[in-house]
Amino acid sequence: MSQFIQALESRRLMSATPSPAMLAAIAKLETDIMKAQSDLTTFHTAVAATNATFLTAKAADLAAMKADLGSKDQTQLAADRLKLHEDIAAHTAGLKTDVAGWITTRHADIQALHADLLAIRQARGA
Repeated sequence: MSQFIQALESRRLMSATPSPAMLAAIAKLETDIMKAQSDLTTFHTAVAATNATFLTAKAADLAAMKADLGSKDQTQLAADRLKLHEDIAAHTAGLKTDVAGWITTRHADIQALHADLLAIRQARGA
């Protein structure tokens, strides 16, 4: 009977300590999860900065347009309106850049997480 128990104790399923490969794979997964969360925070910060810049420019443009409303010369009002449209276009372009960068970063993060999960699967089987 003691020989049977000794045979069971050496089996991998009965082992309470994960293999070094498993520990390394889990540590890498945790690191990549934190990186993905950091990248998401960076994206949100970039969008907030783009929006803040636009809101400042929009407020200035609208104030200029309001000041020009009483004027008989509509050229300045038209120029202020054009400036507002240019600021809107710049804001849209800035957001598109932020999102494009985020898509690239997110794709890389997802690939890294998939590679980590594959390493964990392989460490289980090893």
